[in-house]
Amino acid sequence: MAKINNIFSKKSDRGWIRIVEAAFAIMLIVSVILTVYVRSTRTTNLEAQVYDVQKIVLSKVAENDTLRQYVLNNNAGGVISGISADIPGNLDFNISICRLDVDSCPLQNANVAGEKSIYVADRVIAVSGVSFSPKKLRLFLWERR
Repeated sequence: MAKINNIFSKKSDRGWIRIVEAAFAIMLIVSVILTVYVRSTRTTNLEAQVYDVQKIVLSKVAENDTLRQYVLNNNAGGVISGISADIPGNLDFNISICRLDVDSCPLQNANVAGEKSIYVADRVIAVSGVSFSPKKLRLFLWERR
């Protein structure tokens, strides 16, 4: 009788070990999936935030006569000081002002360290009047670390 009880207890030990192994494997898989999901959600939230900021800032420049005049006069400092209050603290930014007939309007004099995603949006700024010389305002945003 003792041998029969001993055999059953060894079989049940093997069963428990398999259950523990399966539970550990499931926990490992779930933790990997959650980690990937959280990282992708964070990136999506940042992209949505940047898109909203770009839309607000570029609309402000287009609607504000003073800022629009700064763009048309190539006064980047005036534009930067006028829009800096609208940029959230977790983002850094810079602008470029270019003519419309120029293909490239690169990011210049920016302190972007490391590999970061740089989000770019632009808008044409013009004024109706005697001389028509529209400019392209390009807004560069990236995450501050």
